[in-house]
Amino acid sequence: MSTTDPGRAADVDLTVTTRHGPVGGRSADGTAVFRGIPYGAPTTGSRRLAPPQPPEPWSRVLDCTSSAVAAPQNPSILETALGADGLVFDEDCLRLNVFTTTVDASAPVMVWFHGGGFETGTASMGWYDGTNLARRGVVVVTVGYRLGALGFLVVPGAPGSGCFGLLDQVASLEWVRDNVAAFGGDPDRVTVFGESAGAMSIGTLLAAPGAQGLFHRAILQSGSTHNIVSPAMAERVADRFGTALGVDPTDLGALRAVAVDEVLAAQATLSRAEDAGLGLPWQPVLGSDAVPLLPIEAVREGGADGVALLVGTTLEEMKLFPLITPSLADVDDPVLVHRAQRYEAQMGRPSGSLLAAYEERTAGLSPPDRWLALLTDLVFRIPAIRLAEATSARGAEVRMYLFAERSDAFGGALGACHAMDLPFSWDNLGSPGTEMLVGEITEARRTLARRMGDVWTAFAADAPDPSPTDMAAWPTYEPGRRATMWLAADGVRVVDDPFGPERRWWDGLDAGLGFDPPFGD
Repeated sequence: MSTTDPGRAADVDLTVTTRHGPVGGRSADGTAVFRGIPYGAPTTGSRRLAPPQPPEPWSRVLDCTSSAVAAPQNPSILETALGADGLVFDEDCLRLNVFTTTVDASAPVMVWFHGGGFETGTASMGWYDGTNLARRGVVVVTVGYRLGALGFLVVPGAPGSGCFGLLDQVASLEWVRDNVAAFGGDPDRVTVFGESAGAMSIGTLLAAPGAQGLFHRAILQSGSTHNIVSPAMAERVADRFGTALGVDPTDLGALRAVAVDEVLAAQATLSRAEDAGLGLPWQPVLGSDAVPLLPIEAVREGGADGVALLVGTTLEEMKLFPLITPSLADVDDPVLVHRAQRYEAQMGRPSGSLLAAYEERTAGLSPPDRWLALLTDLVFRIPAIRLAEATSARGAEVRMYLFAERSDAFGGALGACHAMDLPFSWDNLGSPGTEMLVGEITEARRTLARRMGDVWTAFAADAPDPSPTDMAAWPTYEPGRRATMWLAADGVRVVDDPFGPERRWWDGLDAGLGFDPPFGD
């Protein structure tokens, strides 16, 4: 059904008029939901590997009661387990979902960017159903954007090169600015929030000139300002991708003519290349008009002044990834020592000091678990701290958290792993597939989920949290105290400078943080 003459579905019971045309949603139990609203035109043909364009206007009511479209991708194990098999992967993917309890008020707005390593993911995953958050008095918008090569391939001379997916996110925020009032939202009270690649995107948007003024608060879950690649690395990725695809990666016309299935097959080839040394191959590229400065430097220079932040990680982020890439856990004592010494040498630190800093915390753990503890800090926790430090130094409001609830799934092997916080922060423990990651859904865990949903929406509203421990009792993050909210089912409390000895080892280091560690075997 086309957006120029979409017709009207029988189950539409609520209509809102956007700047591009009327959209029909569905209401139930006091919440109105609109799914699959186009915020950009299809990214096919001459619009592939180009900045997003507005959708063509339509006049009849567009049926927005379901959203089965996601950006083309090779779904990961996690996405597949959580329902990706029911999605249609299509380049007409610049769509968003809106959850609202009223169309007559000016509520705070929360705009979600999903994770997935810039290569997988969808705004329509069950965890991201915004109903429970919207019932707390916010308007929730979840956004799909281009992924993989179609979102982040560097193409010489092409406008937006290396940042097409990031520009999609900017376009979605422009849509929010122009349309959210019709759904009951206040365009001057916008909080962006995201996890993993979604949070990394937000860290980059803090430095993106095109995003300035489009959001006012930000929640970054397991992602920060350190995931952006140099033009040289982006060209290396493009060369490998072109080889796998059998197309000159500088030939824009040829790239636009290739079938999307061939693009995905070439991406899969890169993912399987264990010796590629590409880290996360698809990330925003530094140096374009979209991202002229390193995001962390832009924040330090005042580029994010006026944006309040809530930033944090899970306690054991990297424990998820051996489930996806088992070779990550192929570490014995000699390999662990070798990798640590290489990094110490590259960073100019004394030999043996890295493992010594982690000795107390990791005593008794296996070599793979010790390695994963180091990687958790390198990839996630220390970049989050750097962002908090930079924001605090500018005098802005920033709060830090550490999610410490451990999964009991897979015999407890996952711990407090990457993505473990998602069904809690969305207060969606009842979503299908959650027990596969979290384990048993206990009443204590339900209480933690309600608590986190309260805190996340209270932060967006810039208002006291209505639950027992209010935001006033959560100190802002400052280098002297480093107050951090510890989030777990057995208690929510403020901890000062958690794991300080390990943190201090990284003091003064910026290079090599993020998902591209400069050492390996």
